[in-house]
Amino acid sequence: MIRVVLILIGLIVLNTADVLVPCAETHCFRVGFASAWSGGLAEEGIMTKDGYTLWAQTINARGGIVNLIDTNTYHIELIGYDDQTDTDLLFTLYTNLIEIDHVDFLLGPFGSTYSSIVSDVANTSGYAVVLSNAAADFVYENGFDNIFGIPTTTSYYSESALEALQSLGAQTVALLHSDNAFAAVLAEGILGWIDHLDFTLVGDVTSYFSSNVTQDVIDGIVDILKGEDPDILICSSLLIEGEMMVQSLDNHQWKPKALWLSSAVGSPDFIKDMGSLAEYVIGPVQWDQKLVCMVGFRLLVNFIPDNDDVLTNYTSQTFYDSFIDEFEYVPSYIAASAFAGGLVLQVFLIGV
Repeated sequence: MIRVVLILIGLIVLNTADVLVPCAETHCFRVGFASAWSGGLAEEGIMTKDGYTLWAQTINARGGIVNLIDTNTYHIELIGYDDQTDTDLLFTLYTNLIEIDHVDFLLGPFGSTYSSIVSDVANTSGYAVVLSNAAADFVYENGFDNIFGIPTTTSYYSESALEALQSLGAQTVALLHSDNAFAAVLAEGILGWIDHLDFTLVGDVTSYFSSNVTQDVIDGIVDILKGEDPDILICSSLLIEGEMMVQSLDNHQWKPKALWLSSAVGSPDFIKDMGSLAEYVIGPVQWDQKLVCMVGFRLLVNFIPDNDDVLTNYTSQTFYDSFIDEFEYVPSYIAASAFAGGLVLQVFLIGV
């Protein structure tokens, strides 16, 4: 009997969303999402959750969204689930958001693989979804009309850096990547730009390492590549692997003319962890607190009400300061992309 009760309680907990931002007003838009608050992607998933939460709180605190169709003012009710870094659970949770919670709109999780699952669920159910943290090109290649992405896609991550380095005289490139799905897809895009710009690829084209790589393995790869002495060393990987690469270069006393890391430069942890070794490392960033990048909605959408200062006057620095005040830690591009995903949804909600 006790076992039955415990199982039932577990099922109830599993199927109950957290109301992260309540709405007590007459008119509410119910927005739902799931992301990893536990498991291997918990850090990124929690930052995604906090970015969405700050967006909804900001909208409600500033009086809501004036809908131009019915002239009513709407507030946001934000509900969320912990997908526990489990793709099967993620599928179930987004199905629940639609069929049980009856949300009006969907926001995406962290990660391209997870977002691809969500896009399938949304498309099957006829829902639109804003994918705030899905950069891999394959997410957007299914022909779905109701999928909207925020980040620059992986095929363009390395374009501007390689063009700039080529203009400075760089001619040779060494590329290695993790077998992580995101890093592998990104490496394909990098190879495309290497070929397009007529760089010479040195070393083993198939140089890669497992996502649970050790420092000794990285050291062995660097020892080989140091002998090739490429102008540009590119490492397509996650943060921890990029940090291992920087440490290995220091161990070998090798300073390539240019070092490009895919997932390190935009993380506050990279600077904290690596200190002075983080200097002069090149890499893509989706967002920076000093960029005034959120005012562009006024230029793109001419029906934004004049009193909607979140879309017209809310800067990256405002977001940065507000996020730290609310959650007491420094946001990365992940939280900023989540907040921006809310802003994109907000533009739609004005005229829906």
